[in-house]
Amino acid sequence: QEILKMRVDNVHVARAKDTEDSIREKLEESLQMGKDVIMISGGVSVGKYDLVKGVLNSLGFKEVFHKVRVKPGKPLLFGTINHTLVFGLPGNPVSTMINFVVFVKPSLFKMQHKKVSFNEVEATLWEDITKKPGRIHFVRVSLKQIDGKLYAVPLRKQGSSMITTLTEADGFVEFGEEETLLKKETTVKVRLL
Repeated sequence: QEILKMRVDNVHVARAKDTEDSIREKLEESLQMGKDVIMISGGVSVGKYDLVKGVLNSLGFKEVFHKVRVKPGKPLLFGTINHTLVFGLPGNPVSTMINFVVFVKPSLFKMQHKKVSFNEVEATLWEDITKKPGRIHFVRVSLKQIDGKLYAVPLRKQGSSMITTLTEADGFVEFGEEETLLKKETTVKVRLL
């Protein structure tokens, strides 16, 4: 749906099995269609069934980067095959959604010669949030209006496997790579989902 809102047309969706042959078949099919962008969800990490990178390499993939210092969404893979941009998104739905909003959506805007913009609102942080340094965290929040003031309330479950947070969250707050504390009552920007 987000892709349709961005006026992306000629979308092709394919489902591959967790085998090299099936993944190769679907990727070759997309490449033969002359797509500008290929997005793959799943198979880009380091597990038994993470076969995408090897298949891409056999198709002439030129890797730009693999793995980013973000949470959720670390396994992100990006590169090109000829003139086609290839995004390998994690298979986890929460990671996929965050990677799409943060990395893919701005790329699509730039390809359309549009200004990169996000739907954001300012809100007051409901409570302290802490983390270890070293990665950017995208903290899912719900928005609550109390006495005319908009609050960003961090959801209790922030794990990348917590798919219910996609239905409970109104957006997310970006928590900087080296930051360790976002204080209660701080004004934060909430990127709306």
